[in-house]
Amino acid sequence: MILPDQLVVIVYGKFAWGIVLASILTNALDNLNLGDRRLLLVVVMLSMGSMWLPGVASPSHWLGMALQSPSGLRGLLVFSAISDGTQS
Repeated sequence: MILPDQLVVIVYGKFAWGIVLASILTNALDNLNLGDRRLLLVVVMLSMGSMWLPGVASPSHWLGMALQSPSGLRGLLVFSAISDGTQS
């Protein structure tokens, strides 16, 4: 069995958890009718950026310890929904 490189696993985990957090926050803002595009862009950038904090300061570290990582297909679907501006 060939496993992926550890760096690929870490980068994927940070990116995937950032997408999940961004989708949750943008959906919450959309439900509160605070859907200004600039605000949504700032939320997405901050949620993605927070995942890249080093070590235990990163939310992706703790989410990865508790829940492993999101599936690739789910990450792609959420990313396409965010980029299209629709929420499902």
